[in-house]
Amino acid sequence: MARLFAIVLVVMLGLPCVSHAAIQEVRSCYDAIPMPGIRKPLPKRELYVLVDQTVLFSSELQREAMNRIVEFLTPGDKVTLVSFSAYARGRYTTIDFEGLLDTGISDDERFYIGKNLLRLFDKCLEDQRAGVQLLVIRNLQQMFGRADLQLPNTELIGTLFLLAKQMRPIPHAKRYLFIISDMLEHSGITSFYSAGRLRQLDPAHELSIVESLRLFPDFQGANVYVLGAAASLGPQYESAIKIEALETFWREYFAASHGTLRVFGTPSLLQGMGSE
Repeated sequence: MARLFAIVLVVMLGLPCVSHAAIQEVRSCYDAIPMPGIRKPLPKRELYVLVDQTVLFSSELQREAMNRIVEFLTPGDKVTLVSFSAYARGRYTTIDFEGLLDTGISDDERFYIGKNLLRLFDKCLEDQRAGVQLLVIRNLQQMFGRADLQLPNTELIGTLFLLAKQMRPIPHAKRYLFIISDMLEHSGITSFYSAGRLRQLDPAHELSIVESLRLFPDFQGANVYVLGAAASLGPQYESAIKIEALETFWREYFAASHGTLRVFGTPSLLQGMGSE
């Protein structure tokens, strides 16, 4: 990991930073260096990282989030970083970064490509990987740094609904959703708080509210991992019964949204993503 911070990122090979909607984007090497007869492969996996900016996460959880993402990413992956907070003071759901790690060319394909072109392409893949890793870390640091405890609401249910509508399905790609949040909804939809603490939830009742508002999204088979659940509650004791009810709500929520909650980190993830 230390090596990633030491890399000087050069915008090379046509890997541009796109300012539209504050998005930074790393392009495909197949677009930067077109090769006759070679078609750009589709991503095999796509990872959406959703960062809650109503929570001040500890430096330990921030490092864990970065490590989990960097460990997950391999050639054939697309990663999208999304920040959210509350619909207040201009703090809306924002796509901060999109990056792609291309799958390389097969040995059979390499046989028909000139050495100079291959060298350029292999260098592009190497730079692409370093660039994606560095920009993931840099953007996450900025996203964590923009957290604001004074924001009045946490619009997690509404954000997830909007995010699912924005997801562009990639044929045959496995989908992953990594949510870095305390998972404590506090909005006009419902609130998981009572007197500033986590209240005892009735998961069935809360799910009926979501259903009545037609806010179950379609995550198209996504595997869901959560880091930081209940992290904002601080060192004060919370009963295991309350935490279990919180996890039950989200597990059933994602099941109803065509997703599978794989790990609910309270707050640490305890295992890597993609191990299912």
